[in-house]
Amino acid sequence: MLSPFIQQLWKSGRVRVGGELDVPPLEEEQAASEKELCLTLLQNWEAIVRVDYPGEPPRFLPQVALDAVPMFYLACQFLVNRHHPPELLDEKFQVKAWASKTAEEHYSRDLVLRHLPDLYHQAEVACPGDPLTKKLKAACEVVPLSTVGIPIKVSDEPEPLRESERLLESASSPKEPVTKIPSLPLKTLEPIWQHRSLRQIYIDRVVLSKDQSRLRDPRVKVAVEALGGGVPVSEFGLQEIR
Repeated sequence: MLSPFIQQLWKSGRVRVGGELDVPPLEEEQAASEKELCLTLLQNWEAIVRVDYPGEPPRFLPQVALDAVPMFYLACQFLVNRHHPPELLDEKFQVKAWASKTAEEHYSRDLVLRHLPDLYHQAEVACPGDPLTKKLKAACEVVPLSTVGIPIKVSDEPEPLRESERLLESASSPKEPVTKIPSLPLKTLEPIWQHRSLRQIYIDRVVLSKDQSRLRDPRVKVAVEALGGGVPVSEFGLQEIR
């Protein structure tokens, strides 16, 4: 049953998962009562979290939050059961199940998925660069709010300058290479960025986690600097990636 898992996640952030690689099944006669219990736990948890948000957070969608739980449960199983082949991970663990289009969906899923960075760092310590860490990095594109603290994967290849930038660069320093490191504005960040409360939470998490990769989005860099009255991002312990 998922209700004990939700309760453990809420109370301590430390969970127990089964050895068999699957979400705990429900007997048909128990399904309705178990689902109701899960929804109640999530609603009670959200009511406590909500008061810490700046301003008015989005409307909470309990069913959306519950839908995020099974895949997170599987991710925890893959962390403790490292012997499974990558093919099984690809088959079972689909981060696209967390895809969110609205501020309400991002906020609701974040109740559970805010634990993704902790899961990522445990996986990275146990086995750096393994398939699970790659999957969790891929989640950054799907749920950017919940994955602050997981470095965004960026191509090592620099982007060519636009023609106007090329001319300016050539005029000022003709011997310098006319390339630049790409910025990384996430399209999926848009509903978060357009919501005042979620935008502030996102910025706060970037600063607290010192997630340098998020500064590739120009909006984030400007917002972080504005948080300190225009001081450079380095004042927050963040080093801009150039």
